[in-house]
Amino acid sequence: VKMAHTPSRTFYGSAYTPGAKSKPLCWSNNAQTPDAEVKEPQAPACNQCKHSIRGATPACKLSWRTAVVVPGDPSGDIYQLVLPSTSCWQKEDSGKWGFRPYIQMLAANNVSASRVVTKMQFDTKTKYAKVLFSPAAAVAENDYEVIKSQGKSSQAESAVKLTVYKQD
Repeated sequence: VKMAHTPSRTFYGSAYTPGAKSKPLCWSNNAQTPDAEVKEPQAPACNQCKHSIRGATPACKLSWRTAVVVPGDPSGDIYQLVLPSTSCWQKEDSGKWGFRPYIQMLAANNVSASRVVTKMQFDTKTKYAKVLFSPAAAVAENDYEVIKSQGKSSQAESAVKLTVYKQD
């Protein structure tokens, strides 16, 4: 029902430790510059940051935030789906795409993503989590207005925005 216009970035500074609580040291909602709330930005711009280079250790993580509903219940709950970078860039392979190429393919065919029921499936050819996308059906005309309304809701807006927990 809604997607962020750009990916977001988060940098933690150390590897994930199961059970340990941590918050990012630096983050960006637009993957271009650190958000204003970041106390110690790692660089003035993401493209100047040593942590945003492919293969950097520790690395800044890129992800894409979306707000989705279940096809059989478009007026129901809105879910936040955060896609890791591994699911964002894959070119078409057997009618399945990474998120951004999928959205670009729809746009190239003059189809709005909000008009398509999208099938998500794991890429079984990889050892890591990767989701691919493909069109499954057209959104029923009577559901389209509901989806448009859901996309304008505060829940959908919250789902596509990176929000970092702030301790008191």
